[in-house]
Amino acid sequence: MKVAIITGTSSGLGKAFAQALLYLGWKVYGISRREAPELMAHSNFRQIIMDLAKPLDKQLLTKEIQEKKIDLLVNNAGVCITGPADQWDEAAYNNTFRIQYTTPMELLSYFVNMLKDGQIINILSDAAVLGWESFGLFGASKAALLLHSKSYAKEHPEIKLLNIHPSSVDTPMTDTVSQEAIAERHNFMEVQEIVGLFLQAITGVLSLPTGSSIFAHNQWEAPDLRELGSNIYLYNVESKSLIKL
Repeated sequence: MKVAIITGTSSGLGKAFAQALLYLGWKVYGISRREAPELMAHSNFRQIIMDLAKPLDKQLLTKEIQEKKIDLLVNNAGVCITGPADQWDEAAYNNTFRIQYTTPMELLSYFVNMLKDGQIINILSDAAVLGWESFGLFGASKAALLLHSKSYAKEHPEIKLLNIHPSSVDTPMTDTVSQEAIAERHNFMEVQEIVGLFLQAITGVLSLPTGSSIFAHNQWEAPDLRELGSNIYLYNVESKSLIKL
């Protein structure tokens, strides 16, 4: 039985990823602040209650996850605090960077030996590279994980690492974003559209080099991402087409 660890499984994308893997017969460890009753009812799901805004509780991980091998780590948990780039406070900074950079970085380190010949999926955002208005703090934390992961992928070629950058997705997290902040964003994608891409990524349907970035979009005009470097891919969630930029 394959084993996955997913952060942020109480709702949204993380919950949907877990449901998809459980359906396929995986054993899934979910790390989140709250339980998801639908997942808890499944015999192959293990819930680990942990606040990812606080320093990583390695003792709890050691106690709860007694596996010799991990097939998949999904860094999905997120928080979206929006506002002008010149107006932010220390609490917002610490919370955002802890959840979206520091904790994922610690997880990459903690599980490195168990992930040999396994996979890592980072759920990032197009805001990590495009600098959306009002998303400065959010995008900066995602960009930090992106660059850290590129180095990690080069240092650990035995682990397949892919970065998925969705545009706006209709999840409980985006419900907390102000209407002003999302006014310039494009139509929201559905959770299941990103799940479809996720499954293609982990099953090898998308045969991409480790460290690659996949930017998921719908039918709006695709941004010009060619200046961002090599191994950049654009995925249309509606036509399910993938192009290399």
